[in-house]
Amino acid sequence: MQPDPYHAVPEEKRNINGFRILPSGALVTDTPPFDRLFEEGTGNGLYALAVSNWETVSDPGAFFIKNMARQALTRMAHAAAERPDEVDAVLDHLLASATEKAFLAEQFPPVPGAEYATPDIIAGWFEDLRKAIAKEIRARGITPAEWLNGLGAPWNQIGKVFFHLAENRDDATGSRPFAFMATFAHQSAADNQVRHLPLATALKLHEGNYTALLALLQPLKEAARESPLLKRLLDNGKIYTPMAWSAPEARDFLQDTPLYERAGIIVRMVNLWKKPLPNYR
Repeated sequence: MQPDPYHAVPEEKRNINGFRILPSGALVTDTPPFDRLFEEGTGNGLYALAVSNWETVSDPGAFFIKNMARQALTRMAHAAAERPDEVDAVLDHLLASATEKAFLAEQFPPVPGAEYATPDIIAGWFEDLRKAIAKEIRARGITPAEWLNGLGAPWNQIGKVFFHLAENRDDATGSRPFAFMATFAHQSAADNQVRHLPLATALKLHEGNYTALLALLQPLKEAARESPLLKRLLDNGKIYTPMAWSAPEARDFLQDTPLYERAGIIVRMVNLWKKPLPNYR
């Protein structure tokens, strides 16, 4: 299940025209090299669209289908982060709710055959996507989380906590030259970049969902067992707000970075090496 016909095309030439839906509900594109996109089945075609990295396309139907498949894969990625060992339950998140199917059918763009995009037909597309991904996962003997990791960014980042350390451009005195913020990777955008939420917002989003909250907080608690800095930030609640840091605080953070990464937290450092740093001592 590889989207080779798409990825073989230079970025500037990527486009999908001639997208239409047949009375059977089959998806069709007839402009090379995309005329073979659905040749191996609807599920494989949807997968290829979901992981493609173009942001815009002239055909509204193809772009709509791409975003539909991407949202399904995003749901799966969140479920894999929450329940890494539950294969069927994670794969079921590729399917759409009755409300979503009705919405997609109502909002489907005016392309040839759009009248065939009924909730039942759309349900079949999602089921084909689930079957295609399940087939590959089981053939390789891996978990959904491992399969997503193989896709790389952003799919292996969704549902994870990020620590960001950057230059504090508002530091007028030089006493707090660093800025820190913890975020949650929420979804993937059309350009294959992950979209983040502040950690406090992520907590509110998962309120009432014990499994999701546990998956969100467990890496923090695990790393805090060995990191005095992180334990202190959790205990006083400051982990949920952006902070301006002194050089010693940044030094402690950098020293503990391996602990965070072992716990599954992704560390990002931005604009720190463009100019000489203050002495940490």
